[in-house]
Amino acid sequence: MTEVSWSSDGTRICSGSDDHTVRVWEVSSGECIRTLEGHFSFVSSVSWSSDGTRICSGSLDKTLRLWDVSSGECLRKLDGHYYNVTAVSWSNDGTRICSGSLDKTLRVWDVSGGKCLQTLRGHSWMVNSVSWSNDGTRICSGSEDKTVRVWEVSSWECIRILQGHSSAVNSVSFNCDRTRICSGSRDKTVRMWEVSSGEFIREGHSSLVNAVSWFTDGRLCSGRMIVRCELGSVEWGMHPHTSRTLVSCDFGVVEQ
Repeated sequence: MTEVSWSSDGTRICSGSDDHTVRVWEVSSGECIRTLEGHFSFVSSVSWSSDGTRICSGSLDKTLRLWDVSSGECLRKLDGHYYNVTAVSWSNDGTRICSGSLDKTLRVWDVSGGKCLQTLRGHSWMVNSVSWSNDGTRICSGSEDKTVRVWEVSSWECIRILQGHSSAVNSVSFNCDRTRICSGSRDKTVRMWEVSSGEFIREGHSSLVNAVSWFTDGRLCSGRMIVRCELGSVEWGMHPHTSRTLVSCDFGVVEQ
């Protein structure tokens, strides 16, 4: 399994896998309720629409696919990246999707028409992670080039380059009011950044960090492999992973 994403109502999880499929899981029962098939290579990234009716998936087959969750139908295939699609993120209003790729670019897509609205260039190596701000006005991206970039959607300009990681940035996430970004890196650190100043506030971890995510109350969860996470705890989910898990706290992490 390559990535997981919660539905906004917390009742379902979707997962992408190297078996080329996306699976939808019922949290209460732990059952797989839908298997979405159509990609021709590893599914590297998945993201729910905010209304919980659609899923976007990105794949090493260079495409994004939009899925109707209730029917399992592929609604649209988005082509444009020259190499593997490594990250996808749905805007909160459901009208746009941002994707990152091995081709070093981010692309922003119009969901209704399937058109690429803009290609964002600036990273010097693969884009590993992308995240929208809640208000849809900014995007942040993390890359193999060790940087985090902040993009202004109105102008499509890169307004901040956050430097400090000594290895690839695997995951990025905006907090709810877009004032801070959290990044997780292969350099074994999680960094919290002030967007306005570009300064990092705190860091931690003793092994590579694959994923970071904010809770709505401003707390942070990070880890090597997080499958199913609830406030104050991390539980095993639907896949029998054998990696260490982490417990969230005010900023730091507790390793189990």
